Amino acid sequence: MQDFKASILYIEDDEGLARLLERRLRRQGYSLEWVTNGQAGLERIEEQAYDVAAIDYELPGMNGLTILERMQVMPNAPPAVMISGAGDMQTAISAMKMGAADYVVKTVDGNYLDLLPGIIDRILDNRRLQQQAQAIQRELEEERNLAAAVFHTSADPMLIIDAQTHISRCNGAFEALFGYTPDEMVGRPLDAIASEHHDAAFFEALWQAVARKGYWRGPLWTRHKDGSLLAEQMTVSAITGASGQVGHYVAVYSDMTEQMRREERVRHQAYHDVLTGLANRHLLMDRLKQAIEAAKRDDQGFALMFIDLDGFKPVNDNYGHRTGDEVLKALTRRLTERCRCSDTVARYGGDEFVVLLRNTVDRDIAAALAREFIDRLGQPVSVVGTEHQVGASLGIAFFPESAQNATDLLKAADEAMYRAKDAGKACFRFATPGP
Repeated sequence: MQDFKASILYIEDDEGLARLLERRLRRQGYSLEWVTNGQAGLERIEEQAYDVAAIDYELPGMNGLTILERMQVMPNAPPAVMISGAGDMQTAISAMKMGAADYVVKTVDGNYLDLLPGIIDRILDNRRLQQQAQAIQRELEEERNLAAAVFHTSADPMLIIDAQTHISRCNGAFEALFGYTPDEMVGRPLDAIASEHHDAAFFEALWQAVARKGYWRGPLWTRHKDGSLLAEQMTVSAITGASGQVGHYVAVYSDMTEQMRREERVRHQAYHDVLTGLANRHLLMDRLKQAIEAAKRDDQGFALMFIDLDGFKPVNDNYGHRTGDEVLKALTRRLTERCRCSDTVARYGGDEFVVLLRNTVDRDIAAALAREFIDRLGQPVSVVGTEHQVGASLGIAFFPESAQNATDLLKAADEAMYRAKDAGKACFRFATPGP
């Protein structure tokens, strides 16, 4: 009988995806149990212990967020990974707030299935570290002598603080994480390595909470000795002696820097095109609405260009999507190299791009830039020794002349682009004035 290093519960209504993930995880030494809906998954969690739950967002009956919400009150609920095809930032943040350990965007090509085993490994590693930290805390309360040995050998950064709230000892893990030696830390206050994110009032409230409840737990922005910013989860606990008086405090740190970076990656994925790194439709609409508000406030218009590639489909059809992707990335660079930092370049569709030009109201300037874009995009692109040539048709709309809102402005630029195509392609047309 095969021994598995961990058991995974997968809540997914697509049998094909479930079977694919099961094969990948079994190769990694994990067992996987699959259920098709949230209610069945919650029942299995109540009946059996799992190491990790992988939860699809779109499920019959209840969605993934509802499952996470119900798991919060279940004493034996495992850490969870949310899997969503939506890829929007709000869903990701909601999942994290409800206790998800990670968030994965379900891609059409199925690459996310290759990422999941590694994510599960990290979750299990983090869970083991958290359990170790909790064990250390219990040991500190139970046996002072044993705590001294644990303190020096612990993988978690730790400080011992005296009753006057000055640091008396730090362990090797603390030195490894923050770069400070014990001699540099002893005698200093707890806020010695805090960043400018926290003022004196913050630490005053921290010590008040410790005095009232016996502990404080929360996020803390710190500075490494080299000046770099680190995100930590810190727990400060009061250690009382036989008399009941506080003799020392212990501070335990858990590095959250990678988690913060992961959350930033989730936000980036929600608002950017995966292939080109350009803004996607969601971010474009947000930037467009901001530009309209700024234009109304400052009485300064702007231009919007809608670009459609001519002859791109034969590249995909004849040479494959990988070649097509390389062509798109090369053309993306040609667009962004010509734009200013204040402009927004977005991938609107497969071979469609939109350029938002802040504070551009002169038709001659817009026309000159349109000609340059058409020329740049019309130059050959070499991929693995083969040159590929496409063209571009372009429509230009202006706010507020062409339209009064984001949707209508995009429509006006799109219609102008189609008039350019009808005129023979590789040219541009201005949008007609709006009502």
